[in-house]
Amino acid sequence: MPAATKGVTLQAANVRSGAGIFYSVIKTLNAGTELTVLAKELGWFKITAGSTTGYTYNTMVKIYDAAIAAQYNPVKPNYEKLASYATMFSASDPNRNYNMERGAYMNQVIVKSGASFSFNKNTGNSTTTANGWRESIILVDSVRTKGVGGGLCQVSSTIYSAVKQIPRITILERNPHSVPVGYVPRANEAMINYGTSDFRFRNDNSFGIFVCTLTDFNAGTLTCAVYRVDPAPRPAPVPKIVIDGTMVSFEVAPQMINDNVYVEMRSLFEYLGYTVTYNDTTRATQMTKGAVEFILEKGVNSTEIISVKNGVRKTIPLSYPIYLVSNRTMMAIRMIGELIGYDVSWNQAAYTDTLTVMH
Repeated sequence: MPAATKGVTLQAANVRSGAGIFYSVIKTLNAGTELTVLAKELGWFKITAGSTTGYTYNTMVKIYDAAIAAQYNPVKPNYEKLASYATMFSASDPNRNYNMERGAYMNQVIVKSGASFSFNKNTGNSTTTANGWRESIILVDSVRTKGVGGGLCQVSSTIYSAVKQIPRITILERNPHSVPVGYVPRANEAMINYGTSDFRFRNDNSFGIFVCTLTDFNAGTLTCAVYRVDPAPRPAPVPKIVIDGTMVSFEVAPQMINDNVYVEMRSLFEYLGYTVTYNDTTRATQMTKGAVEFILEKGVNSTEIISVKNGVRKTIPLSYPIYLVSNRTMMAIRMIGELIGYDVSWNQAAYTDTLTVMH
């Protein structure tokens, strides 16, 4: 488990008393609230913010240290996505949503070449309150009624809908429901009933696969993505930065973070002729070039930047969060381009971002 680390709320976020949507809200944090991440349970970060300790969903939090954030991410850099499938759910039944989240987490597994996957085995072959499941709506003899474990069939059906897209996956057991359900087409159903119906498949590929199903409570989506697992990590390519025809080098190499190229902020601004100063007391970072200034008043914790041009002061929200990598502040190259009046174009084949002055 990664050590406690600093973070910030990306938007207003509820803090709950436990790691689950059915737990009570004990506080609501404003966007930009500084916090400490202590641990992760299911998809929830256990956090401390001021005098409050509780749980908030991980998609609401940005961890400043990219290396620690990567440790919390179940999808590793060397994994290659093969397929994905998403289903929708409503926020109106927190017990069902908790069952889905827990079932998804328990089926977050690597299936090696030649190995088999069993949904029932992964979830413990039972649905009882003693095993942590909660009461919701289930199907019994074509009738919707209350029962423990409601929501698990949506997880199994979502996983089936993803893995059936992959070549050389042999379905060993898969059954539809007694009546159609609304979250997947009839052909994508994979009904679970412990003791009578399982969803099982065998991976007949020459490589292992990682089944990763995640809930997004903001969007109301349950998404299963299946990844190829390489036997050894491959070095991630390093993005190249070209400014006005010249390739620029950095002490901390540019990095691809959340599909955006990030660069060492100080080095790039200094290359462009700015003087960069840092205030140890306020943690503010200031970039100055003639009558132009950019100020991060909270340093790496900033969610906005102050632009001062010819004495005119303007507050600009940061379109991309700031990260700390090897103790260096990393800013998205596109954000820098927007600030200084450069056009930024990405060439995927050359893995290069090119900055040119906009005319």
